[in-house]
Amino acid sequence: MLSRRKLLQVVTAAAVTPAAAVRPRPVPDSALVPAYFHPEVSPEDWLSLADRRLYAVVLNIDSGPGPAPDPVFQRVVRRIEDGGGTVAAYVDVSYARRDPALVAEDLRRYRDWYEVADVFFDQAPATPDALPYMRSVTEAARTEGADLVVFNHGVYPDPAYAALADVLVTFEGPVDAYRALVPPSWPRSHPRHRFCHLVHTCPSGRLEEVLTLARRHHTALVYVTDRSMPNPYDRLPPYFPRLLALGS
Repeated sequence: MLSRRKLLQVVTAAAVTPAAAVRPRPVPDSALVPAYFHPEVSPEDWLSLADRRLYAVVLNIDSGPGPAPDPVFQRVVRRIEDGGGTVAAYVDVSYARRDPALVAEDLRRYRDWYEVADVFFDQAPATPDALPYMRSVTEAARTEGADLVVFNHGVYPDPAYAALADVLVTFEGPVDAYRALVPPSWPRSHPRHRFCHLVHTCPSGRLEEVLTLARRHHTALVYVTDRSMPNPYDRLPPYFPRLLALGS
């Protein structure tokens, strides 16, 4: 199986026609991991992320690609992708308020510096008026070679967003809020692997409850952590092996 790094290397320099529709990939329940910490902070955690059972690892250098290439991040990305894993670039769209030219520049930097084309658009808008903006930045990502496009809305968005992205993050918040979540009905017209939930501040004793709720909420992709705000993604949780097992 070719890694995404190898697949990216065979993409020609010619313009790629943006996908007119999403290309969902059937998968078992799995974890999508926001890794918002430097490998030197916790090298053992980044070793754990080099596991092809994960759906994807979100690469966030400095709320984006940062001002210059970081050789430490380059090495860990290579390790993940050479093992058949997927790395997605963190790009902030600031609820459709960020200049699309800056978004495109982030996409180019991730590709040029880290050979990463897949993308995780954070702070994605949820209202229908922002659909043209998200369509534009998604086409830019597809042109740069993205096979996987994730929108992190953090809430259930207008259903039309499902026609643009491969995965929608429709919940992000603490475990108590997750327990109270009442999803709308429209996601059930799509496969479960089109949806992801990010749950933080979750003690180990409540992990299985969250995983059960995710299945009940028609969601195949999850990330659960005991870490909390302001950055719940600054390390992996102690029960990370259980999340790895989801992709077995």
